[in-house]
Amino acid sequence: MSQAINAAIAFADALTIRFSGTKNTGEHSNVALVLRRALGDRADPTQLQRLQRVVGRKDATQYGHRQGTLDEARQLVEQCERFAEWAERLLSGM
Repeated sequence: MSQAINAAIAFADALTIRFSGTKNTGEHSNVALVLRRALGDRADPTQLQRLQRVVGRKDATQYGHRQGTLDEARQLVEQCERFAEWAERLLSGM
């Protein structure tokens, strides 16, 4: 789960760098806002919400004491994959 979250953040950083020449250097909780600003009209509200939900799980997943379930992990990875697919389309210019 942790690696999927980090991958989503990395995709968001790649998009931000590609479209605005900047990178989110603040809290990860701001990554969706920074990405929205970088993308402007290209921003997809559904994908930004997906990213925000994924990143919202970061602290509990990486620093929490409760082990996630297999179902939670599958759902989180699926959300990260959907975000990654969208990000890859934008990065490739499609």
